[in-house]
Amino acid sequence: MISPNGLFSFRIIKGIHNSAKYISIIKEVVIPISSLNIGEHFIYQQDNAPIHTSLETRNFLHSANIGTLKWPTYSPDLNNIENFWSILSNLVYKDGYPKNIKDLKSKLIIAANEMNYSNRLDVINLYASIRKLFCKVIWKRGENLSY
Repeated sequence: MISPNGLFSFRIIKGIHNSAKYISIIKEVVIPISSLNIGEHFIYQQDNAPIHTSLETRNFLHSANIGTLKWPTYSPDLNNIENFWSILSNLVYKDGYPKNIKDLKSKLIIAANEMNYSNRLDVINLYASIRKLFCKVIWKRGENLSY
């Protein structure tokens, strides 16, 4: 999860990621962190992955009074997470590929700390760029933003 204030939080999920696990992450991570940093009333941005749009997830979000931002299908140009993954990936792999799961977890923790302290402004700038991206999409009448 990334927040407009630049903070990043993650959980490592074992096994198949399904709607039930996703909802538990929303309960345990998204709601507490968002309430603390943004306030009780926030709009949650997620993409159109099946676990995000399942009836179970939609019912939970509705019952928890969590509004979501509506996204068009296949809209990576509008999703900050794609740029965020690139920054995070560079941090994780800057000293080489992990040798095993334990090494990967360690590298993720180090990268997360670096994101939250040294690279926080990069994430804030990603959020600041959303309005500009929306304007580009409108200007290009919904066409791909690739140049």
